[in-house]
Amino acid sequence: MAIMYRMYKGKCQESNMKPVSLFVFRYIFNTKFNLHFHKIGKDTCQKCDGYKAKIDAHEDGQAKEALITEQELHHRKADAVRNKKMKNIEEAKQSNGTKAVLTFDLQKTLPTPVLSTGIAYYKRQLWTYNLGIHDDVTGIEYMYVWSEDVASQGPQ
Repeated sequence: MAIMYRMYKGKCQESNMKPVSLFVFRYIFNTKFNLHFHKIGKDTCQKCDGYKAKIDAHEDGQAKEALITEQELHHRKADAVRNKKMKNIEEAKQSNGTKAVLTFDLQKTLPTPVLSTGIAYYKRQLWTYNLGIHDDVTGIEYMYVWSEDVASQGPQ
């Protein structure tokens, strides 16, 4: 909120306008706009979720210990991959542009339009896709958005 207020004051100064106080700015933001701040949830993998559910469901000591061991091995493998990625990023940074490290993320598909009630909710909606590509060396990010009438989310 403080950052947005500073940006607002900067715009007011550019336009030779007197800004409202932070109290008024906060009040208007909280009552007149349907915007909220929340922490982004941590993305977990399907295997981690499966291990957690199985471990929570088991009461047998031996079976539970075996699952915990499998989970720890899975976490070690994930850490090894993460460390390898960081090593690759460092190598790419020192390669003078001859190497790159890119991260791809096909994010959650979004129904278009977003409807929660009515008959239109139960009818087929158009799905929108968002592919994020992050250059881990330069920090530049690219987003590609398309709907299923252009292409599906497959390899084409």
